[in-house]
Amino acid sequence: MQATDYAREAIAVAEKSGEASVLAGGQFIIAIVEALTGRLNEAKPKVNRALNISQTAGDFMYESLSLGLLGHFKNWTGDFTEAIDLLYRAYRIAKKNQLLVPLFDNLFMYGIALTGKGEYDQAYDIFQEGLTFTEKSGQGLAPERQYRSCPQTASRCRNCISKSVGHRPKDIQSHPVVADASCHGKVIF
Repeated sequence: MQATDYAREAIAVAEKSGEASVLAGGQFIIAIVEALTGRLNEAKPKVNRALNISQTAGDFMYESLSLGLLGHFKNWTGDFTEAIDLLYRAYRIAKKNQLLVPLFDNLFMYGIALTGKGEYDQAYDIFQEGLTFTEKSGQGLAPERQYRSCPQTASRCRNCISKSVGHRPKDIQSHPVVADASCHGKVIF
């Protein structure tokens, strides 16, 4: 049986019992599988449903995860401004409610969106925050490995853009296109 089959079974039970968190979780799981298999158009209504259910039920875990997944979608399509907004909201909910998994993921993707938009100084700070947080968690989790290279990557990209377009780092925000291909390859994960 696949994850989506289990999720559909959980949704059927949750609809009968009125268990909103399970319903939101089932919708979210199906959305993630569809998104990761390239079916974004099918995934979007499900993640929006998960978001609406979780917000109504006060389920901060799935609210944060759903906002984060919507932010992923915007990142994947290059809409970094909208991605930044969604991922910031997801990050704030996770941080306020001390939700470990959404916090790791949303911080990382928030930094990626900032990097994509060319906001390297802010991305650097976010990646540093994520690295500090993962180190403090003491879990030896995979996110720590992700975060280790990110501050340096954001800093290198800020510097190579600055050299390539002849502007100071403060001016880079108006130049989100990475001109140095060796740097660009390190930013897009």
